[in-house]
Amino acid sequence: MLRAHVWHPGHGTSEDIHNHRSPLASYVVRGALGMELYEPMDPGAGEGVAAAWYRESLTGDEGDWLLEPSGDARLRLVQSARYTAGSGYALPPHVLHRAWCEAEWPTVTLFLETGAGRRRYTDVFLGAATGDPAGRAVAKKRLDVDDYLAELAALADLLAEDPAD
Repeated sequence: MLRAHVWHPGHGTSEDIHNHRSPLASYVVRGALGMELYEPMDPGAGEGVAAAWYRESLTGDEGDWLLEPSGDARLRLVQSARYTAGSGYALPPHVLHRAWCEAEWPTVTLFLETGAGRRRYTDVFLGAATGDPAGRAVAKKRLDVDDYLAELAALADLLAEDPAD
């Protein structure tokens, strides 16, 4: 599955630490993307990042997201990177990471998820300030054809803009 991601600048726009169901590859088309990689630690360790661990799976006919609690976790930052336009990266499904826009203007990436070796769930790690989404299904926003075409037109306009303007 190939998707375009638009990352917006600003404080608080990074993702939660997570992994994926399948291997992925991503290419930065415009802007810059910051990324951190993490590894799990003993939850009783005094160092690292404390987080609540959830398993995210798909539920219902619409395939909405369901977050179910899996316990407390502690994660260690193992790598920080910056990817600029023209660069890319690949991640196996188990790698814990989070990403954010590292540019002053929107960043666009192409994201390819292969589906090979697909797992049934994704691990998601939320900080204490994020709240408790346990057991709640989060509806996916479905686009009709007109909305989908409008989003593609907006993406084309964004890609045609000069970021320096």
